[in-house]
Amino acid sequence: MNLRAAYFVLLLVGFVPLRRARAEPQAGSAASASPSSSVAAPNPPAPPPEGTQPSTPGYTEPSTPVYVPPPSAPPPYPSYAPSAYPPNTPPRDAPLTDAGPVVPPGPSPSLLRDHRYADAHVDRVVLLPTGETHPEGTLYFSSYEIVVLQAGYALSDRTQVTLTGMPPLRNETVLPFDLSLKTVLVRAPEFRVAALGSVSGISGTEIGTGVVGRAGGVVQLCLEWTCRSSVSLGSSVVLAGPAIFVGNAAGVVVYASPHISVLLEVDEAIPIGTFGNEFNGIAVAPGVRFSGEHFALDIAFAHRLDVLEGPGVPFLAATYRVGTK
Repeated sequence: MNLRAAYFVLLLVGFVPLRRARAEPQAGSAASASPSSSVAAPNPPAPPPEGTQPSTPGYTEPSTPVYVPPPSAPPPYPSYAPSAYPPNTPPRDAPLTDAGPVVPPGPSPSLLRDHRYADAHVDRVVLLPTGETHPEGTLYFSSYEIVVLQAGYALSDRTQVTLTGMPPLRNETVLPFDLSLKTVLVRAPEFRVAALGSVSGISGTEIGTGVVGRAGGVVQLCLEWTCRSSVSLGSSVVLAGPAIFVGNAAGVVVYASPHISVLLEVDEAIPIGTFGNEFNGIAVAPGVRFSGEHFALDIAFAHRLDVLEGPGVPFLAATYRVGTK
């Protein structure tokens, strides 16, 4: 009995630590499974930086971030007429940066420039005037067929005056001259309208000086927004005493490159009345133009359509100008 009791006590003493060791993991697993013991204590929110404290007492930052829509892309630049802005000048509402205003992409400044500044022969086709004038303050000198000289000046941006003459040759005392005034009445993106008036005469003859008057107008239709390609239609009346002549002309300028254009002009002379009936006919003059800001050269070949067997006449016209802004 005593041996059995002592053995039971030894077993009891050795079992209790083993049971405790086995019970501790079970208690730990039970604790991990317990909802109350699995939730960790929340960390206190970090205090906001200095200078960002809410102005309202008791305000707390919401746990859910407030949705802020992404910034929308800036609207594209509106298209603008090249003539509305001088070259290298940004629109009035262009955004500003550290480097200056932003200029929207577009055609090169040379194409945006007014056609009158880029072509020294902007005021005519071959002989037919167009509906444009040289820029204000331009002084220009021209030569027709080398022997006919011309000088002109743009009084304003719409009006120019031109003096044409031929120096007297040896043993010749006759001096022809022509004084013309041209004014642009309408200058629109699609067309131009100009009025012309001139006084032509011959001095040094046996009867003194003879003068005739001429008045007319021209309409120029632009085929593109730069008006480098255009169609001009003109008509004029020549009052030469008892003889009256009506001159009609049509001319086309086709832009080929910044310095080359193709020309075509048709001229018609119609006498009215009984005097000067022999001065009539139709002539056509195709040609090519080499032009720049200060110098231009036209090479054409004129031929009468009512006299097909007759020879054609080569035509040369050159202009040099200064003072364009």
